[in-house]
Amino acid sequence: MMKEAVKDGGMEIDTKSPDTTALHKSYSQKMNDEEINQLIKKYRNNELSDTEFQDFLLLLRNKDEVTVNLMLDEAKADWVPSRSILLKMQETQINRNRATRRKRLFIWSSAAAVVLLIVGYFLFTAPQVQEDIVYQTGYGETLHIELPDGSTALLNANSSLTWKGDWEKNHLRQVSLDGEAFFDVTKKEKIPFEVDASVLRVHVLGTEFNVRNRPNDVDVFLHEGKVDVRVKQEEVKELSMKPGDFIHFDKADENMTIDENKRIGKKAAWVDGMLEFENREIQEILKEYEILYGKKFKIENAELANKRMDFSLPYSDWDLVRKALGIALGAEFNELGDTIIVK
Repeated sequence: MMKEAVKDGGMEIDTKSPDTTALHKSYSQKMNDEEINQLIKKYRNNELSDTEFQDFLLLLRNKDEVTVNLMLDEAKADWVPSRSILLKMQETQINRNRATRRKRLFIWSSAAAVVLLIVGYFLFTAPQVQEDIVYQTGYGETLHIELPDGSTALLNANSSLTWKGDWEKNHLRQVSLDGEAFFDVTKKEKIPFEVDASVLRVHVLGTEFNVRNRPNDVDVFLHEGKVDVRVKQEEVKELSMKPGDFIHFDKADENMTIDENKRIGKKAAWVDGMLEFENREIQEILKEYEILYGKKFKIENAELANKRMDFSLPYSDWDLVRKALGIALGAEFNELGDTIIVK
């Protein structure tokens, strides 16, 4: 089936063909209240068929905020915390090529020509200073990066990645990360690859892995290959990771924990267009959304804030995410500027 890419809020979302979308839209508009409530219940219990899934997304996009809140009120009594798989998105690959300029020398006299040739020779043969390259994303954005060595990185929202320009001279590929990125590193045995993530340093030759460096903690997840991780301020031996290993470092108490046999869908689901949470308190989940979307959540219900949940939500434009998040949590969201009151 043909697909078209729709640019929406800095993200690209796959949609079905126009005819199919119109058909689902027509159907969703004809649904009565009972059918809508059944659709919401199935969503919460992860029981939606592909067709019902499309109807649910259209329902979120077509209904206004008042209507959505009314649907929530009617369905709250039957709410059960559950996982909800919605949709995947495609990222636009952005290639950043640096342009070069040529300067020509014009000979005005034989004496001047000699001087210019001498100066030009020394300028050409002198060591060239390679500038660092900085990649950045805003709230709700992701960026696909092709690094100068042939490696690639997918940069998550509200993140910054700096590539050190002197990598060939120093025989070390080094990046500094503030935020989160998934790396696919090209193997170069004589030129290792390092990620500087504030308190941790990740050393690798060639592999696929995810690094998350946020204000309170640092996470490293290894998908393929092998990496070594070391705490920068401590004289300790590097810790070798194997595929499926997940390291969490708490910056406050400087404590490191290691989990094994984890799936990429659990620890780096954002790469596939999802935000997945496992046994996390709702207040912790909303903190992650604050980082990614630049919003501020205020939870009025203390019991709700401490509730633990397992669920997934789409990594999409904020309007759709806000509606889906409210339904998944069984809560009402009132947005006042960048602050969202959760009831």
